[in-house]
Amino acid sequence: MHLVKPCPKCGRRLRFPIDRGIIRVTCPCGHSFTADPDDTGIYRNASFDLSRPHVNSRIRQLIGRLRSLDVTTLPRRLITGFLEFTYRIRNFPLLPFSERMRLIVTILLAASLLAAMIVALFALKTRPSTPDAMVI
Repeated sequence: MHLVKPCPKCGRRLRFPIDRGIIRVTCPCGHSFTADPDDTGIYRNASFDLSRPHVNSRIRQLIGRLRSLDVTTLPRRLITGFLEFTYRIRNFPLLPFSERMRLIVTILLAASLLAAMIVALFALKTRPSTPDAMVI
């Protein structure tokens, strides 16, 4: 949660977090003050900013990426991604632990997805026989 409070020197509205304990807030005019959330005086002439700008910015970034998606570069990006993936597999012992775990999880998810697709494909191809059909 953020608090919006005017600077005591110039009056410019400053936005700073109050859920991080005691912090030092510095205005662009050069004046700085200590913001202590336990001090009730800090809330005078202030307002709460309850918006979640980090979520909104992520959504805006995603929309911007979708708008800038170029279908003509898709094959190049797929090939580059595949080559990077094979490079990681070849250099598996040299990777950091977290990257190794991420690679193992990716491979397991891809294998389970492929297995589910194969099972679904064979389930569609097999037709149950009628009771009066003769099976030899």
